[in-house]
Amino acid sequence: MAEAVSQEVCNIQHKGVDKNFQKIEDDYRGLDGDVGTLTKLCERQTVILEGVLKLMDKHDAEIDELKSRPGRRWDAAINTLISVAIGATFGFFIRKGI
Repeated sequence: MAEAVSQEVCNIQHKGVDKNFQKIEDDYRGLDGDVGTLTKLCERQTVILEGVLKLMDKHDAEIDELKSRPGRRWDAAINTLISVAIGATFGFFIRKGI
């Protein structure tokens, strides 16, 4: 059978429950604010990372261009040497009268 509890004991127990509930509610509100702050921080970091990725793409393109420059220079130098050799050969044959 159920035991009767005095009103005073009941009020003390309810007061403790109310305090615990209030603490839990305060903690929840604090966490809700923290979640909002973290969400804003994540959004800002996403924007920053997108900018970094764009900058990296730009740098990759510049590096590729710089890497290809020596190859183009060598191609030009070789073409010049071939042209000089062909010109010298023609000059030699023309001079010899052949």
